[in-house]
Amino acid sequence: MSDIRRLYVRKKEGFRQGEESLTAQLREILGDRISDSAIYHRYDVDGLTDEDYEKAVATVFSEPPVDDTQRDLPKGDLVMGVEFLPGQYDQREDFAAQCIQLITQGQRPIVAAAKAAERRSCCRHNRGRRRVILHISKREC
Repeated sequence: MSDIRRLYVRKKEGFRQGEESLTAQLREILGDRISDSAIYHRYDVDGLTDEDYEKAVATVFSEPPVDDTQRDLPKGDLVMGVEFLPGQYDQREDFAAQCIQLITQGQRPIVAAAKAAERRSCCRHNRGRRRVILHISKREC
């Protein structure tokens, strides 16, 4: 029950307008060194049974016809995470916790949310996985 689970949610092909916009902006800056980008919503959840967690994945964290879900960190050349600092209000976290509480009719779970961006490079010398630590909060993504 006190098992923290991490989930990454990405829009399916055909619903990725935000990714197309990000890739276009990065190409303006980086030129042909970037081939693709992806945007994921990351959720960390604690305080749910396995059954309640699976129910929440399909009803709260994602829309199955529109979203793909995965448990592992994306595999791009560079993966960056952006999240609110501790103590700042995050509407996505609050909304998810409230919805799960309504569905399970139990205690409110702990939910943490972030946005992760993945970049894939065209250059061979840039291949390799890197983790980025944001110096503002000094938290590893």
